[in-house]
Amino acid sequence: VALLLTGCTSAQPVPAPADDPAAASPSPTAQTARWLAAHRDQGPLLRAFLHAMPKGGDLHTHLTGAVYAESYLQWAAEQNLCARFPPGRIVSCSSNAAAPAVPMDSVLASAEQTDRLIDALSIRNLDARPRVTGREQFFATFGRFRAVYADRPARTGDAIAELVRRAAAQNVHHVEIILFDDARTATGRAVDSIAATVSYTDDWALLRDRLLDAGVRDAVARGQSFLDRVTARADSLLGCGDDPRPEACRVTRRYRMHAVRVLPRTAVFARLLYGIERAVDDPRVEAVDMVAPEDHRVALRNYDRHLQMLSFLRRAAGTDADGDSVHVGLHAGELTTGLVPPEHLRDHVWDALTIAGADRVGHAVDVGTERDTRALLRKMSRENIAVEVCLTSNDVILGVDGSEHPLPTFLDTGVPVVLATDDEGVSRIDLTHEYVRAATTYDLDYRTLKRLSRNSLHYAFLDGSSLWRSRSYESYAEPCRDADPAADTVPEACRAFLDDSAKAAAEWRLERAFARFESSYTD
Repeated sequence: VALLLTGCTSAQPVPAPADDPAAASPSPTAQTARWLAAHRDQGPLLRAFLHAMPKGGDLHTHLTGAVYAESYLQWAAEQNLCARFPPGRIVSCSSNAAAPAVPMDSVLASAEQTDRLIDALSIRNLDARPRVTGREQFFATFGRFRAVYADRPARTGDAIAELVRRAAAQNVHHVEIILFDDARTATGRAVDSIAATVSYTDDWALLRDRLLDAGVRDAVARGQSFLDRVTARADSLLGCGDDPRPEACRVTRRYRMHAVRVLPRTAVFARLLYGIERAVDDPRVEAVDMVAPEDHRVALRNYDRHLQMLSFLRRAAGTDADGDSVHVGLHAGELTTGLVPPEHLRDHVWDALTIAGADRVGHAVDVGTERDTRALLRKMSRENIAVEVCLTSNDVILGVDGSEHPLPTFLDTGVPVVLATDDEGVSRIDLTHEYVRAATTYDLDYRTLKRLSRNSLHYAFLDGSSLWRSRSYESYAEPCRDADPAADTVPEACRAFLDDSAKAAAEWRLERAFARFESSYTD
């Protein structure tokens, strides 16, 4: 006993982990975490902290829904468009309707009409419209500003510039934009008109060949040219040719093409084909998706068939120039009890994974009603299927918030989570707002918020290997094992690794941003 006691008293203490708040010299991460814990109940300070915090990427943002209504009003005035009330819609001044069209200059000269139109193009002041649900108002807005793009498709470049500028202002480094390149652009009209000339057949190999020959192949080339033009327009508006380059020009951009779930079968197939072929040919286009209300009767009826189409077309396209398959990020499980019959709440996320092979899913709000929820969560955790969580959107459209939302369940079960805006202009939010909402609603600490930020690049559709050995974010990949993001120089082997991987380069930039951010909270 004496020997044991002697051994115990003479043993050297185990050093505390470097980021342990109880350590003699807590790390910058620990000190930053300590500061947030002490100030998290002060709303203005919390907002300012999370606004400045590096936030990686926004991986789920619809381009047209990201634009604020005030921009649409200004653009409509520049294009000599009009508004029609009620309910408030941007229209061509020559359009025929019983209600008069009000020139946009006149609307902007009237504070009352300006407010009415902004409310009609967003969810602002939704509580003052008791007979309109959030879901109805949310989806109605897109048709109300459509004329801005119908008159001038290249306005897409202005929208990209606004989205990217707002991202940079919040220390967001990467955006994956669900691109506005559908029936309201010249390219989209071409795809839809082609689909109208080809009869549907369940022989999808034949249908694919017929659509390619009928003009989809040419539409892919026009789509690339369209993206060239709108990218050049966005770069010009952002001043990307200036020296020094504005911070917004350092925000990396990738695009996700989409098909609309509620269209006829041939049109859905054609749009999926177009999107996949675009992704194969253009490195800026990384993924395909399906949009429109998931609870729509056509979307429900054809849900599995659409996923099967996507799976078939993905296999038929093969790989891109880098040998990679086209990524699939799918809206799936954007449903809740009462919105649809129970049988439609059982398998939408399951099928997105097992039929379409989705790499990421958007929303997944119905995970608690899916068959064998625990097995589904284990699968998503084990296979690193990240969920794009859009808290405000889920609240407005589905009425799902607080303890009813699956975000805590995802975190507790190891399912990778990224926070995203969905449609920040329509919802009148930004990505910082979503971080604030997550932090306050679910009492998330700094380390968890930092992990969510890192997730948004680790699971981004960027080419190349990750900077990290694993999703635990404990150590860098071998070439950068000894690199210090706070240092002025990068080891040569690490620099070569970063130069060869867009993903690792983005992650390294984020780590450098965190090093600068946390240094301001050291004692």
